[in-house]
Amino acid sequence: MKKIGIMYGIEKSFPQTLINYINSKKNGIKASEVKIGALKSTDKPQYNLILDRISHQVPMYISYLKFCKLNGVYVINNPFWNCADNNFMHTVFAIKNKFKTPKTVLLPSKEIPEGTAHETLHNLIYPLNWEDIFEYIGFPAYLKPNDGHNSLYTYKVYNPSEFFSAYDISGRKNMIIQEALDYDAYYRVFVIRKELVRIVSYDPIKPLHLRYTNEPLNLSIKLKNEIIKIAKLISTHFDYDFNSIEFAIKDNNLFVMDFLNPAPKCDREIIDSDSFDWLLENTAQMLIDYVNQSENK
Repeated sequence: MKKIGIMYGIEKSFPQTLINYINSKKNGIKASEVKIGALKSTDKPQYNLILDRISHQVPMYISYLKFCKLNGVYVINNPFWNCADNNFMHTVFAIKNKFKTPKTVLLPSKEIPEGTAHETLHNLIYPLNWEDIFEYIGFPAYLKPNDGHNSLYTYKVYNPSEFFSAYDISGRKNMIIQEALDYDAYYRVFVIRKELVRIVSYDPIKPLHLRYTNEPLNLSIKLKNEIIKIAKLISTHFDYDFNSIEFAIKDNNLFVMDFLNPAPKCDREIIDSDSFDWLLENTAQMLIDYVNQSENK
């Protein structure tokens, strides 16, 4: 029997419903929650395919998934691409591909990296030209980590004084300062197997349970097609079979706000039922298809 493993954290309804949905098919494929303990390099994986929704928060899990990948397990998303979760690099990718994203500046960490000394950083120009940075970005602006999706360390700042107060407590985190876009509309876009796209109205400023809305998309055909094209391009380039991307509309111009999110929150309690069912059915079918394809190779 082929085995599909689901790795997830505190979320409940989406992964558990996904497991039950796959098992209800009774097609010789068994889905279950991944369980791992101490791992020997000579061990053999217990799964044929794993959907990962948590390794970005647990370093051990990344090593486990790379171990699985090297041993022939199909892992979604490819764990060797987790280094792609780099917000500054995403903005460069956008510029190279001629689509819009907020102006962004990469900053050195406020504190020197662990295991280094000031003498290690002789390549770094310091002090930085803060006047030039602030003139380029403008205020208000966001100071946030260069990687990850944790809003805990994201600060909206309205002037240099607020910026430095936030930067001073950022420690060893690699940060960026980014233009705060005063958008007219905002969307979260789910992409499954790099080709299936669903656009959902979304407001990142609201509390989590109110972010997804049932409001009409109110998108022109041109903007909708542009969103679909860019969403497929990003997911294909970074080899993400399960991804969400965030877009904003400002003065009828499209901006990409967040490029890669392998574990967007999409539990039944916070997302509309049609979108939840779309995600459930298309994710399940993708996992089943990939398991069957690997069996035939």
